[in-house]
Amino acid sequence: MKHIIFAIFLLIVPHLSLLSQEKIKVKDGNRTTRAAIWVYQPEKNTRNTAVIICPGGSYHHLGINHEGHKVAQELIKHGFTAVVLRYRTGMYGYHYPAMMNDLQQSMDIIRDSSETYKVDKIGLIGFSAGGHLVGWMAENYKSETRPDFVVMGYPVVSMEDDIVHRYSRYNLLTNIYSRKLKRHMSLEKNIHRDMPPIFIFCSKDDDVVNAENTYRMIDSMRVHNVPYHSMILEEGGHGFGMMEDHHASALWFDEFIDWYEQLYPEQIINTEHITVQ
Repeated sequence: MKHIIFAIFLLIVPHLSLLSQEKIKVKDGNRTTRAAIWVYQPEKNTRNTAVIICPGGSYHHLGINHEGHKVAQELIKHGFTAVVLRYRTGMYGYHYPAMMNDLQQSMDIIRDSSETYKVDKIGLIGFSAGGHLVGWMAENYKSETRPDFVVMGYPVVSMEDDIVHRYSRYNLLTNIYSRKLKRHMSLEKNIHRDMPPIFIFCSKDDDVVNAENTYRMIDSMRVHNVPYHSMILEEGGHGFGMMEDHHASALWFDEFIDWYEQLYPEQIINTEHITVQ
């Protein structure tokens, strides 16, 4: 039995060393918390762009593998620096604004190290509750840290009772919140024209987060002339992220690359020969 465990250990450790390039603690002021980022770099950062990835999990936990590290692995294959954020969640007793602060601090860390990582742009990708988190940052960024683009995957958008994902709202706001805060956290009600470009996608058959969340976000962005691109899949369900052998995973990622290269046509590259450190 010991030999079997040791053999498994030998198989796992090299794999982990490939996955975790650099881990950095994310502080809240001077206080160290469980929040952290993992920074992945390709051998050649051909995009000069860092992408911070926010996994979903109803603001309770994080699907950090298929909505975090696996997404990072795909991004570095395409010449991006990828940053997986483990933000604080309700499982550990954290609620608004802890996770918003974690994302802001992560952006500050990457911008402060832009020369080290050789990046001049920072984008955000988030899934489900993580999609809400990056969408919130698209609306509420500090002027000096405006993200260059934002991707919202099958996102929680609204806190309104008719379409809200109640478990996400509970973990974000608990059961005690003001009308003002409820409105502030309903993204579709706070769209403004100075938001960065948004790519948003979902599936019509999502049985976890009502697709109406995405539709209302799109409608509001259209009214306020926010540059956006949307992809609505007939099938795909919820939570697919970068699952192997899930058709929706390849679809959204390919669409993202095409959209990114339309935003930055000077960065159209051949990724066939990009290798990972």
